Amino acid sequence: MPAIDVPLLGNLVLSLVLLSAAWTFALSLGATRGRPHLLVAARFGTYATCGFVALAVCLLGFAFQTHDYRLTYVARYSDRSMPWWYLVTSLWGGQDGSILWWTLLLSIYTAAATRSLKGRLVELQPWFLATLMSIFAFFVLLMLFPANPFATYVGTAPPDGEGLNPLLQNYWMTIHPPSLYLGFVGWSVPFAFVMAALATGRLDDEWLKAARPWAMIAWTFLSLGLLLGCLWSYEELGWGGYWAWDPVENASFMPWLV
Repeated sequence: MPAIDVPLLGNLVLSLVLLSAAWTFALSLGATRGRPHLLVAARFGTYATCGFVALAVCLLGFAFQTHDYRLTYVARYSDRSMPWWYLVTSLWGGQDGSILWWTLLLSIYTAAATRSLKGRLVELQPWFLATLMSIFAFFVLLMLFPANPFATYVGTAPPDGEGLNPLLQNYWMTIHPPSLYLGFVGWSVPFAFVMAALATGRLDDEWLKAARPWAMIAWTFLSLGLLLGCLWSYEELGWGGYWAWDPVENASFMPWLV
């Protein structure tokens, strides 16, 4: 039995993410009413939200490495025979953990974009941060209720887990999903710029110049994720495996074309 109560701490940290995102959202809206000091507070709130998400991921990773089968997600996607690197990749082996991992990548993008703005686009920043915080809140609500990675068994926890799908026990698993997710979630930043421009009525080229690098970064990672998916499918499924991708993989090809 691990020394720390991961289920309790995990749910507590997810709740802190939600509270921090909601508070930052409120501060951002307050900053739109001509209160610049609230924008400074909103930026700090953004960093705090991202930090709480990182802590939640560390807790789930710790649960996998210590075989904490009180967590249903850990029991479903790992077992004691798996090496540590597959235990790491089990973080995104199922829906619940994938949403948490997705939120971590969103945190990285959000923190980097917030840092890069600094004193620029002051009128857009409040709406930019508010949009991103609403995305955080959506994902955390999913994790707190229908897809909680820290959910536990009602009865006795199993002595061992079910293990990761053999098709996923492949070295491509360590780089393909993260690359694809970086491509997917990266579009949140250009989307936030769009919403900020619409909300403020500043529809000149200013927001386009700010959003363009982030759009290219997201598209590049999406391209890399698709390429790695091709290699993975070919290796696991043989020739023609590319066209046997599940709906998630096919859906990643559609925004790439757009």
